[in-house]
Amino acid sequence: MRPACRSIRCTRPTSWPGWARTRESRSCSPTPPRSPATYGSPTPWPDSPATPPEIKLRPENLAYVMYTSGSSGKPKPVGVEHRHLEHVFAAWDELFRLREEPPTFVSVIGIGVDLFFADLLRSVFAGGTMVIATREAVADPVELLAEFRRHGGDATELVPAQAKALGRAGELPVMRLMSVGSEGWPAADFRELAKRLDPGSVVVNAYGLTETTVDSLLLHPDVDVLGDTAIVPLGTPIPRVHAYVLDARLRPVEPGGIGELYIGGAGVARGYRDRPALTASLFVADPFVAGARMYRTGDVVRTRADGNHDYLGRGTDQVEQRGPRVELGAIEDALLREPGVVRAAAALRDGRVIGYVVGPADAGPLRSALAGRLPAHLVPFRVLVLDRMPLLPNGKLNRRALPAPEG
Repeated sequence: MRPACRSIRCTRPTSWPGWARTRESRSCSPTPPRSPATYGSPTPWPDSPATPPEIKLRPENLAYVMYTSGSSGKPKPVGVEHRHLEHVFAAWDELFRLREEPPTFVSVIGIGVDLFFADLLRSVFAGGTMVIATREAVADPVELLAEFRRHGGDATELVPAQAKALGRAGELPVMRLMSVGSEGWPAADFRELAKRLDPGSVVVNAYGLTETTVDSLLLHPDVDVLGDTAIVPLGTPIPRVHAYVLDARLRPVEPGGIGELYIGGAGVARGYRDRPALTASLFVADPFVAGARMYRTGDVVRTRADGNHDYLGRGTDQVEQRGPRVELGAIEDALLREPGVVRAAAALRDGRVIGYVVGPADAGPLRSALAGRLPAHLVPFRVLVLDRMPLLPNGKLNRRALPAPEG
């Protein structure tokens, strides 16, 4: 039995903010409209006004409050304004010609995540169609591929593991846009996916945060850009966004240097609702643009000569281990380079760095291989081989659920 209709269409694309002219598409499983009585008594409330209130919408008005995923700590309520959404939609439209060729977006994201709203913006608000995949399709890549074929889907947003599984499910349609993000994307997985995609497909590695209105950096991966890297690099800023890699004194680092990534520009959100101290500590003055703010991401990156960035992990993932400071992302990168490793992670457990891998690999030889390639302080105390990595509901790695080694 086919599921009830899950697609939404826009009757015609319009400019912001008059995008509310939407209707539910009845193409999947038509049902006759219900009478007004079905929805309750048609009698007006005794105290209701005769006409709707007049509301003047301004760009700085709050559009929504969305909680972060909590993958790097406790979820935080982020206030995003209409002007921020107008910015990111304009950037997507400029990059991907959304209104010129409205996409049919197959969404696999839960409604409580800002990426769900991003899927809606890139489809319905561009005059296209959004298909909300069933739970069964989200869990089964073969069924998800069937959703694409059933509805003519040509765009989607996925985490790396979902992109890999979908690529292995069968022949993919030409993708107007396949955006992959939310966590590090193993370069080997991209290379495998690229071989299965139609040459006309558009694939990007997307980096962004709720605090910077979904997308901030984009990269179109290819062989030349990847080189011998184990993780697909972060890209360059989308239009009207600034990316800074700064040291502890907020000074720019030179290409090849390591620093913290800050995001400035039109996508920087209002802040955390009812949390002024936290807002002040992370939404800070932009020293390069008078009167502007930038967001301190907490992500550690290495700048590249081509303007892209190598992601090295969260600042909170950096630990003192036998003296020198360690970026856990560097250990994960080294693990991914070893034969048989499909996915890798590293974490601090009881003061020691533990490596985690998924794939047909042997822990002993892995640690020995790393000892021959890495400085002593970067070699994990133990390497554990897992059947699968623990994941959050949004598909991102759940680092706090990584097991502690026995004994």
